[in-house]
Amino acid sequence: MRTLKYDNDVILLVDRIRHLFQAMTKNKAELLQLIYDFDVNNFAQAFGSSCTSSWLVREFGVAASTAYEWQRVSRQAVHFTFLMQAFRAAEIDYSTVRLLLKYLTPDNEVELVEAAKELGHEQMKRYLAGKETAEPEPEKPDHYLRVKDLPSGEVAAELVMSGTDGALFKAALKIGETAYYEQEHAEQQSAAEEARPARQTVSGYGMPIGRSLLQSFMGMVHMVRTKATNTLRTPGAHVNIVLNADGHAYMPTAPKVPSKALTNLVANGLARLNVADSAGLILNVGRAQRLATDAQVNALMTMWGHQCAMPGCTHTRFMEIHHMEEWADGGETNLDNLIPLCSACHSLVTDGWAQIERHGHQIRFFMGDGSAFVSDNHSTTRRDNSMTPHPEREKWEDIDSFSDTAREPVNV
Repeated sequence: MRTLKYDNDVILLVDRIRHLFQAMTKNKAELLQLIYDFDVNNFAQAFGSSCTSSWLVREFGVAASTAYEWQRVSRQAVHFTFLMQAFRAAEIDYSTVRLLLKYLTPDNEVELVEAAKELGHEQMKRYLAGKETAEPEPEKPDHYLRVKDLPSGEVAAELVMSGTDGALFKAALKIGETAYYEQEHAEQQSAAEEARPARQTVSGYGMPIGRSLLQSFMGMVHMVRTKATNTLRTPGAHVNIVLNADGHAYMPTAPKVPSKALTNLVANGLARLNVADSAGLILNVGRAQRLATDAQVNALMTMWGHQCAMPGCTHTRFMEIHHMEEWADGGETNLDNLIPLCSACHSLVTDGWAQIERHGHQIRFFMGDGSAFVSDNHSTTRRDNSMTPHPEREKWEDIDSFSDTAREPVNV
């Protein structure tokens, strides 16, 4: 058997990796404990965040999925004393903690943690294979539709339905197949039926062939979107494309889709094109009405990436429109005085745990812990703790105005 010989540099390298790995694991254990303490005391609200995970995103710049996972794992792990002891001693790592939590109960905690110390993460997965989880997963519904955004920017869908719904769905796919074909060959619509080329992929009978199913489904999508009524009150029903001043186009809800892929959507009128300058979209209503118009809501949601504008918050549902200068104080219902907030963050602002101000083209967010964030171009915020609430400022509505007469900035 060959004996490998290492020089001192390699030995020191390995020792350093081992030391840092153990230190990282111990620190992660302490981090989870502290996150739990922060969470259980509901400190997030006092710091201007709707929940602990939103605060983690805002404070440390981590991904929303990471922040949510830390919050979830901390809530579970701290209740298993033996598990946390092994974690703090770096006898098991964070990945193993996550794995064990699916199976741990007060009765098997010591047994499984001891096994994990000996086996490690990968072997422990085999050891646990086939064992019942501590909390049985909810039964998969018989009928469901799931839509998931993939890291590549593509979208995956999974669908199971009843036989009766399936029959309706297959019939709709057939209609969609024809609709998609007709749309893709619009220039042939005026041709006589007998003069049209033979349709190799479209038949009046049976399901669409496999390679045409996606096109058939998209035909259904196009029909629904072109027949929609009053969709302005539902910004989520729009496909929005933003065209920046530099000519770069993107979809706020799918930023990884390249500009060139959006050409067909715009050319065929299948998307709403929003042209933005360096200061954002400007639509003014003034004091004529208190509630934002349909067009303003759509523009605001597009400008802020179809999510809550509060730094760290990634909520996309239950959105409300907030007047940065309150309507009761004379604030106008103009696009540059409005900002979309989820109901939780809107409550934080209303209750005084957070404050939002507009200064010229800049929007400033002030949190209860003294931290401050700035947005110069909507949707993108950066930390700037040098900012303080209520400094002397320009009366911005006198600058960004459609008034025929230019007015000088007024300090208030």
